[in-house]
Amino acid sequence: MDNNVGRNKNSSDFNQEDLNIALSLKLAVLGGLITTIGDAIAVYAANLAINEAVQDNVRENEDQQKLEQRLQTLEQKIELLLEKIENN
Repeated sequence: MDNNVGRNKNSSDFNQEDLNIALSLKLAVLGGLITTIGDAIAVYAANLAINEAVQDNVRENEDQQKLEQRLQTLEQKIELLLEKIENN
């Protein structure tokens, strides 16, 4: 009978350890999940930043092309005015 009492006590201790280990593993999984979600959010934010930078570069290039086109137009008009002045 004493042997069974000792066995039950050891069994009870073992179950408590299993419960503590299981709880710590669950917390580890939860921590890993939260970290993964955080990483996914960071990747999404980086993707948004890259897209914004690309859009800014596209707009800047378009603005630069418009300015160059205006400059060419002005140069052509100046050349025409100079020709008219020289012909008169």
